[in-house]
Amino acid sequence: MGEFYKEVGGEEPRGFVRLRKRRDFQRIRREGKRLNSKNYNLIFRKNDLPHNRLAIAVGKKVGNAVKRNYEKRICREIYRDLKNSLPVGFDFLIIVKNVISRESKKKSLKGASSKFLERKDELKRLFEQIK
Repeated sequence: MGEFYKEVGGEEPRGFVRLRKRRDFQRIRREGKRLNSKNYNLIFRKNDLPHNRLAIAVGKKVGNAVKRNYEKRICREIYRDLKNSLPVGFDFLIIVKNVISRESKKKSLKGASSKFLERKDELKRLFEQIK
């Protein structure tokens, strides 16, 4: 993958590349294929690049800015864990539909990690359906 960037005079992206522009979101929504689960919608399309790009959308119905940013961080972390097993050359848009409630500070860390694993399994099942 790094050879492509050397040819065009750039550096290989670290981590992953995020989609941020409105037109990119609109293109994925218009041209992409959709997969749904209880808490997430995954929209994807081919991008003809030697790497994947990621976009995450969390609506205001999910909660205040703190909760929305928390959900985005969770999605990015799950994507980082799964990115090596994903097919290359796609744009992904993860839309968070429902919030799986955060554990209260009094509850154990084990409970919070099990919620994270549930989310990871749910997104992993969606990503596995991509061909």
